This record gives sequence, structure tokens and C-alpha cells, in this order.
Amino acid sequence: PCTLYDPFLTTINGWWTGKFKPLIPVHLIAHITGGGIPSKLGDLIFPRGFSADLCDLWEPPQIMRQCVEWRGMNDEDTWETFNGGQRVLMGVSAKHAHDVIICAADHNIQAKGCGQIVHDDTTQIRIKSPFTGKDVVFGQK
Repeated sequence: PCTLYDPFLTTINGWWTGKFKPLIPVHLIAHITGGGIPSKLGDLIFPRGFSADLCDLWEPPQIMRQCVEWRGMNDEDTWETFNGGQRVLMGVSAKHAHDVIICAADHNIQAKGCGQIVHDDTTQIRIKSPFTGKDVVFGQK
């Protein structure tokens, strides 16, 4: 089964109104497919001088854990190949995070805060890997 995000995104971004006034300001949306966190999120934040610290991601589905084990993949290869069960990452200010979670729940979508994006000189993504518990760091390429 798939999760359809368009009703949620339409609502939160105010796309259903003629004035397109967002209910909650969203700074970025990254649809995380295979290899998505380092490539898709990195492509959005690195050119602007930002880094991400993703310390509380969703637990990967068991089938994904089995595939990683069967292939003997390390954390770096895993996050460059799979999405780890993460689906969509949104960047909102901390003061709006709870509102996003409530709006997502209104659309039958589970959401939670998974970390933070900060402006700094390192331009990297640090993932606290739910696969092994290790920190995995991807830098700007």
C-alpha cells in the first residue's frame, strides 16, 4: 500500500485556496525514495549552506532490514540505496512542528520530528542509523 500525501500537502500549503496562503510555512519538502536522504535532501540544503542532524528517524520495515542483512550492506551503502522507510521529510520551524504533526494526523499520516536543519559551514547530513545505531555522515559532493 502507498501513502498519498497530496491532500495533506495541499492543505498545509494552502493550495486549495485561490490565494495560496499556507496554513504553516514549509521551507522544504523532500520525497525520500531510494538514495533520497543524501541525494534529495542534500541537493536542497547543501547549496544554501545548511546541514541536517537526523537523530530520530522511523524504524525501517523488517523486510528492508532483511534485505540489508542479506546483501551485507554497511550503513553508508544502505542510506545511499534505500530510503530506510522514511517517505517524506519536511523542513519547518520548530515552533510549527507540532502543528504539522497534528495536520498530518488529520490526514491519517503518521508524522514526527526527526531532527533539525542548521546553517553551518560543514554542509553535511548526519543520520543516527536505526539499522545499527551508528552515526553516518554524508557531506556535500
